[in-house]
Amino acid sequence: MAANGDPRPDDHKVLGEVADAIKHAELNSPTILHVPKRNRVIEISHDAPSIFLEGLPTGVPQIVIATRAGTRSLSAIMNNVGRGWTNLLGLEPV
Repeated sequence: MAANGDPRPDDHKVLGEVADAIKHAELNSPTILHVPKRNRVIEISHDAPSIFLEGLPTGVPQIVIATRAGTRSLSAIMNNVGRGWTNLLGLEPV
């Protein structure tokens, strides 16, 4: 779940696929992509993510994930997954 309450039901899948790609040094997921010519799943970017109003503003370096829909902020994905687990388990927000 995003900070504004919007659901992000696939964020846990994206985060798991990024972890698998890093662990196994290969990517076979239909959701996230290798960046063409660089063979990377994650990149440092100075541009704002292309989907969702999340992450850091343009010009600030951040880690982004290339997905079929566009780029996503890794920190936003991690925060959304953590927030989802906190809500699911009925824990106090951190």
